Parts: sequence; C-alpha cells; structure tokens
Amino acid sequence: MHQGDQAQAKHEYEVALTLEPKLSPAHFNLATLLLGNDEFAAAVPHLRAVLQLRPDDGPARLALAHALAQTNHVDEALQLYERAIAEQPNDARAHVMLADVLRTQGKASQARVQYLEALRVLPDWPPAREGLSQLAKSP
Repeated sequence: MHQGDQAQAKHEYEVALTLEPKLSPAHFNLATLLLGNDEFAAAVPHLRAVLQLRPDDGPARLALAHALAQTNHVDEALQLYERAIAEQPNDARAHVMLADVLRTQGKASQARVQYLEALRVLPDWPPAREGLSQLAKSP
C-alpha cells in the first residue's frame, strides 16, 4: 500500500471507530496497518480492544503478543504466545514467534523446542529453519 493510501486507510479506520468504537474489524485492520509501519505501541490498544470484543481471536492474540514483544513487554507476550499455542498447537507461526522471543531472551533450549515443533507442523519451513540456524550461531 502506498503512503497516501495508508494515511487514507488509517483515517477511515479512525473515523469508523469514532462512530462505532466496538467495531472489531476496524480495530484489527488499523492495528495491522500500524504494525506494518512498526508502530507497535500504537497497535497495542487496538489489539486489546479486539480481544475484549472477541476473546478467542487467535490472529489478534498473536499480533498483540508480537507488538508487546517489540515494546519490551516480554512477559505478557510470552503468556499470549503460550495461550495461542495451547489453543492452536499446530500453528507453526505461533511456535516460531514464541521461539524468536525465547531466543532473544537467551533461552536457547526452550527456543529450540519451539522451532522443532514448528518444523513438525510444517517440515522445512524457512522461518523455523532460520531460527534453528541462528541458535546454532549463538554462543
């Protein structure tokens, strides 16, 4: 999406939310746009709103965990990743996202388990292979 298109979309989502604050698709789409622009902190309240309206929304939970991890709220991010995996154990993306955070926290053995679990679900999936490669390069 072009910069002008993004600004227009952001404005339209904000207007929609002013008119209907409980419009979860607008919250999610605005958060997605913000995440795409690395505006992690700005995305958090919108993702929280989605989960308040739809507590079982897996994609919103993963997006919130990612935003929280990027804003140094690692403990809450880890809890959300673990809940996402408990609800969807075959979600390879969730396993890799959790593993990436664990790896950055120096928890290599736990990260390895998650990367391997992702590969169990999607054999030879590049993000999981890359994560394992990064672990091998770590001291």
